[in-house]
Amino acid sequence: MCTSPHLWPLEVPHGLERILRKPKAGCGLRNWTAWVLAFCLGCTPSPPLTQLVIVVHPNPSAESVSLEIVTPRGEVHRTMVRWRVGDVIPSAGIRWISGPLEPVRITAIGNGPTGASTARVRTGFVMHESRLVVLHLSESCISKECGREESCKEGWCVPAYVPPHLLPPWRKEVQHGDAGIEDARWTIQCPNGWADCDHNYGNACETNITSSILHCGGCNRACPEYPNASARCANGRCEYSCNPGFADCNNNISDGCEADIRTNPSHCGGCMRTCHAQQNATPICVAGMCTISCLPGFADCNNNHSDGCEINLNNDPNNCGECGLACLTRANASPLCSGGRCTITCSSGYYNCDNQDDNGCECGGGG
Repeated sequence: MCTSPHLWPLEVPHGLERILRKPKAGCGLRNWTAWVLAFCLGCTPSPPLTQLVIVVHPNPSAESVSLEIVTPRGEVHRTMVRWRVGDVIPSAGIRWISGPLEPVRITAIGNGPTGASTARVRTGFVMHESRLVVLHLSESCISKECGREESCKEGWCVPAYVPPHLLPPWRKEVQHGDAGIEDARWTIQCPNGWADCDHNYGNACETNITSSILHCGGCNRACPEYPNASARCANGRCEYSCNPGFADCNNNISDGCEADIRTNPSHCGGCMRTCHAQQNATPICVAGMCTISCLPGFADCNNNHSDGCEINLNNDPNNCGECGLACLTRANASPLCSGGRCTITCSSGYYNCDNQDDNGCECGGGG
C-alpha cells in the first residue's frame, strides 16, 4: 500500500525556500515509502538512521547545481539550485527505509557559461549508520566526457565506485567554514581531541590534536622549533624539554635552551650554578663540573681549587717551571728558580768560575 512520504525536518536559513516540493498524498511519487530526499542550501537533518548526507562543492564558474540520485530500486530524484561564489555550499540527504542497500548513484552537475562540470559517485547505504558523500566539481572537468561508471576528478576520469563502508561517518552535523569557494571547507564534527586536519573525508577525524606537534590544540597549530629543545604536544599545549647538556636558564623558550650547562661557568651543571674565580686562575666549566684554568706562570700544585693557582712557577725553587720540580742543592751554593729555570746563588766568598751549575761554586773559600 502506498502512503505519503515523511520529509526530513529542515532548518532553512531565513529568506530561503525549500527546494523540494511536498508530494501529494497517495502514490504521486512511486515507492516513496522507501526513499525520502531533501535538497537545500544549508540542511540540518534529524538524528541519523540509515542515510547518506551529500555535500557538493561547486566549481567557481557554476551558476546552478543540479543533483540526481538514483536509488537501489531505480527511482530517480532530481533537483536544482541556483548558486554563485559566496553562497552556502549545497547539501542533500537521502534516508533508507526498506529494500536493497545499494547501488545508490549520485550525479552532480555544475552548469555555467563555459559549460558543465560533472562528478559521479556510485555507493550504497550502511545499515544503521549515517555516511557522508562529497562531490567536487572542478573547472578542469568542464565538458569532460567520462563513462557511466566513472567520475571526473581534476580533469581525469576515475572509477566512480566508493564502497559504502569506506565513506566517512557523518557524526552529527556538517558545518560550512568560509563562504568563498576557493577556501571553502566542510568539516565533520569530530569527538573532543580529534580533528579533520587534512580535509580528507575518507579518513574522517584523523588527527589527535591533544598530542600532534603539527596540530597541537587545533589544525595547523604546529609547535615551533627552538634551539637545543625538543617539542611535544600534551593535552593540546606545546611543551618543551631541553636536549641533554642544555637548559632554559632565562625561562624564555623563544631562544630555546640557551645555556650549555656542560661548559658555561655561569650555569655549570645546572642553571645559576656559578663557578667562582680564585687567585691566579680563571674559572671554567668542564663536563658540567667547575674547575680552574691557571694564569700563565702559575699552577695548582696542591690540587686544591679553593686556593686557586697558589704556586708561581717562575720563582719557586720547589716547583720550578712545573709542579714538583725542585732545584737541587750544589756545593757552596743555594738553589734558585729564575724564569722557571733552576740556577744557583754562590755562598759568600765562593764563585762559579766555570759557569757550570752542576758542580756548584768551585772557586774561592780562602784557598
